[in-house]
Amino acid sequence: MAAAETDLDRPIPALLGPAPDRPASVRVWRRAAAAILDYRDASGLFDHDNHDPNPARREVGDRPPPSALADHYDEVAALIASTRQTLVLGELASHAPSQPDRLELATEAFATHSLKDLEALRLEASPGDEQQRLAVAIGHREATLRREVLLHPPEWVAQDVTSRLASSDRGLPVAALASTYMESVVQADRAGLDPAVVSVTGQVESAISAVEPTFGPAGLGF
Repeated sequence: MAAAETDLDRPIPALLGPAPDRPASVRVWRRAAAAILDYRDASGLFDHDNHDPNPARREVGDRPPPSALADHYDEVAALIASTRQTLVLGELASHAPSQPDRLELATEAFATHSLKDLEALRLEASPGDEQQRLAVAIGHREATLRREVLLHPPEWVAQDVTSRLASSDRGLPVAALASTYMESVVQADRAGLDPAVVSVTGQVESAISAVEPTFGPAGLGF
């Protein structure tokens, strides 16, 4: 286990990414790593390295014929997939902006409005204190949306991450994803859409197309 955490050229870091620094994430990482090592013991792969370029096949091989070992393989494969999603979502949270300052009481009444409604109110407001309060409320709303989408990802973020992990043969540029998810919820709220159900696949694709990966190789091949 210690070697898997420190030697980034080994298959487990290639499969799960490097061991995280955050305690909660490293516990998840170690649980998956221990399950992989346990399966390698059970399947007779512990002292064997096939040097397959795909980290999953290198670490756990191909699925055995139907048997108790095949059931064990399925459990480990599912744990690897869920662990990789959990680790990416945890890394997204590390990119969340700071909690915005508490609004003054006179401005707090605007806090529950969408950006679309706040922008409309600002256009109608006379220059002066109310227009200034609306500008502050807009900034606060944007900051809150950006923070919440990374700290408490809606289902579309989890699905997008899962899809990318399942289909990618390289790492996920988490910082670029975080930036795009934050911008997407702001744009959705400004358009009067529900940020919890907005689809951003095209936006994410264009935002990360030229970004180098910052997470371990992701090709699973299960």
